[in-house]
Amino acid sequence: MDLAELNTLLRKAETNLESTLYLNECHLTFLPPEIGQIQTLMWLYLSDNELKELPHEFKYLSKLTWLHLENNHFQHVPSILTALPNLTVLNLAGNRISELPDFIGELCRLYRLDLRENQLTALPECIGQLGSLQWLDLCDNQITRLPESVGNLKSLTELDLRHNCLTALPSSMIRWEHLSELYLGHNQLTQIPPEIGSLVNLTELDLSHNCLQSLPIELVNLTRLTRLDLTGNDLSFMPMEVRIKLNYCEIPAIAEAMLPFSPI
Repeated sequence: MDLAELNTLLRKAETNLESTLYLNECHLTFLPPEIGQIQTLMWLYLSDNELKELPHEFKYLSKLTWLHLENNHFQHVPSILTALPNLTVLNLAGNRISELPDFIGELCRLYRLDLRENQLTALPECIGQLGSLQWLDLCDNQITRLPESVGNLKSLTELDLRHNCLTALPSSMIRWEHLSELYLGHNQLTQIPPEIGSLVNLTELDLSHNCLQSLPIELVNLTRLTRLDLTGNDLSFMPMEVRIKLNYCEIPAIAEAMLPFSPI
């Protein structure tokens, strides 16, 4: 899409008081300032372009609630996002972001945040300020540790941390009382902390392809668990109570011989 076509489309959207605008796969390298004139926008889709930044005029999109920026060329989270008071869904997957800024904590109305397939190695402490967050996707990064402040994400129902470099989990995870799906596959975890037993609403737990040799007995507290993935570990110790619990779960590709249990 050339600039003339884009400006025509933006003027039409402004005139028609559009609430949704799709600009996916338009080969955009920048957004013209005219984007800020469509102040009725609530949903904006800009995925699969070549964007590196957002214009200053973006701040006038005060009604914007959904913003899709996945598969672009962003190296940083645009600071102009803090000027969007109603932003609840932000998708920055598939970019080149290596660090989250401190102002990410100001996006306090977010309930869905997608940062998969970036270059993150850590999360800032301010991530814990996103108290409304229900869905967080961080898979396919290089995150080595989680700050204790992630325990403040008490509204989380789904957390995806697959394909990172985690070696341990924070004890503050005990506060994820609403979490129903936790994906930790393809990390470097050597043990699962006993706090896992406090996540009583878990229905799915992915621990596949880690470095686990044992499982904590606290897993028996997960009475709602229906799916547990343990593939790709080297389990050599398992409390009998946990073994009994596993009989009620779907366990992908796990042979009986791989699930020994300890004697009473």
